[in-house]
Amino acid sequence: LVAAQIRAAAGEPLGRVLPSRVAVEGHAVEARIYAEDPRRFLPSPGRLVRFRLPEGDGAWRIETGYREGMEVTPFYDPLLAKAVVRGRSREEAIRGLRELLAGVEIEGPETNIPFLLAALDDPRFRAGEVHTGLAAGITL
Repeated sequence: LVAAQIRAAAGEPLGRVLPSRVAVEGHAVEARIYAEDPRRFLPSPGRLVRFRLPEGDGAWRIETGYREGMEVTPFYDPLLAKAVVRGRSREEAIRGLRELLAGVEIEGPETNIPFLLAALDDPRFRAGEVHTGLAAGITL
């Protein structure tokens, strides 16, 4: 992938950089877990009294720079973690992300996890009808 990016950046035509036939295999869904009020989306700083992220079976990845006991300050982006789940289909990836998020244990700052779970359950999201206005229609 990196070699292809360098070749494309150097001006090589994409037809020579990319394989002649690109195969789509599976689906992935990402969620960003924030220390924020899940209704008003305002930052929720504070100490992470409890911060436990589930361990996966290889179908998901969680990236974070936090650990239990750390302070989420009001001075920076309140992103706590990024979670990516892959599955054979969109439905399988969404189910996996729901399972992952349900297994997150955070005490201290409020998080957007209730909103993320509601979004994953929304029929419009499940159908792939994703746009910026979708968030306004999700109620907790």
